[in-house]
Amino acid sequence: YAVAACIKVRAQKRNLSFKQVCLQPYQFSCWNKNDPQRPHLRKLLKHKLAPYAMALAKDIKSLDLTFTAKANHYHTKRVSPYWSKGKRPVKIIGNHLFFKL
Repeated sequence: YAVAACIKVRAQKRNLSFKQVCLQPYQFSCWNKNDPQRPHLRKLLKHKLAPYAMALAKDIKSLDLTFTAKANHYHTKRVSPYWSKGKRPVKIIGNHLFFKL
């Protein structure tokens, strides 16, 4: 839900479709050609939460953006990308940090 909310914020700010936001180069690492997780993306369609993810995707326009404080970027606590250095997250949900850049 939180990642979908970030996608919605980006789409609104950039005047792009949700698909365009997701597939922009280097925006979501799983789509990068060299990302080690990319070969596993198809397996996600068989995950027990896949129906929930599909429902979110179909209804993304109605997501509540206050859930993530209108964040437009995020990353897990395991990584520290250059763009988050010196930035303070607006929300922490589980192992994910959400930023409004």
